[in-house]
Amino acid sequence: RRHGVSFLFADLGGLGCYTQPFRPTKKNNNSKEKYFITRTAYLFVEINAHSLLYLIVLVQQQQLPREALNLYLCNSQSCESIFRNIRALSGAYSTIVNFTVYDFLRRAQKLTILNDIKSKELVETEKQLKFPVHHKHKYDNQFLSLQNLSDVESLDVQQTIRNSHELAVKLIEQLNISKVLKKHNVFKLDELSEFIGHYLRTKSKLADNSKWIMIIHPKSILNSI
Repeated sequence: RRHGVSFLFADLGGLGCYTQPFRPTKKNNNSKEKYFITRTAYLFVEINAHSLLYLIVLVQQQQLPREALNLYLCNSQSCESIFRNIRALSGAYSTIVNFTVYDFLRRAQKLTILNDIKSKELVETEKQLKFPVHHKHKYDNQFLSLQNLSDVESLDVQQTIRNSHELAVKLIEQLNISKVLKKHNVFKLDELSEFIGHYLRTKSKLADNSKWIMIIHPKSILNSI
């Protein structure tokens, strides 16, 4: 039995518009499925869009710095570098290369303080501490150019979403999809937001690891490095 999104995409399939997991007939799969995204890609877009909006709101509330919106820095190479550096905190005589979530959080706080010291030493002219630098980054003495994020605080997020929704409505009306959305009560912005929110909540699995988090005083971290 189909529910929710399945009903919606089943109707869209009759218009030649659906995602791969929702396949009304086997006959049309070979010709249509290669032109549309999978459900995994669809959820990827939704989750990333919600995460970006959440970051903007946190920056506007001054709970995060503006530099948090430099998303181009959050790539796979940066993540791999963080894990390499955290693994290096084990010590030269340690043979343990894997660690738990608790160990990662504890070492991540150490790495944060260490990186803060390194960044301050780059601009220090006297009594500068020398840290070993990989030969690939020997000449990378310049900071990465930051984008102009001064207009984030004045950005009206809700109005931007409304404008985007109006533009999307104009596009789908040309494809005869609006009547299907009205049929399933997901045409208006509030209805669509509630529908997508319910779908994401039912399809997402949340694991609570808060019990592993321990707040450590910065001085105790420095003493243990």
